[in-house]
Amino acid sequence: GVFYWFEQLKNIEPFLIGDMNLDFNINIADIVILSSIIIQDIAPTNSQIILSDVNNDNVVDILDIILLIDIILSD
Repeated sequence: GVFYWFEQLKNIEPFLIGDMNLDFNINIADIVILSSIIIQDIAPTNSQIILSDVNNDNVVDILDIILLIDIILSD
């Protein structure tokens, strides 16, 4: 499943937690995608399922969006 795929790739492929569009940048586009996933406007891809849990609490919710905003503002 998804978690097997993630475990296999995490040591060989670069990624950023919260980088929902896989452009290697955390920005407003990632917040828009994450928001759309949370309100179930779009279905997440396998990579987005893993990368969307920004605070690593096994729940994708508003707290992940807040943390993404904090990451953007701290850059």
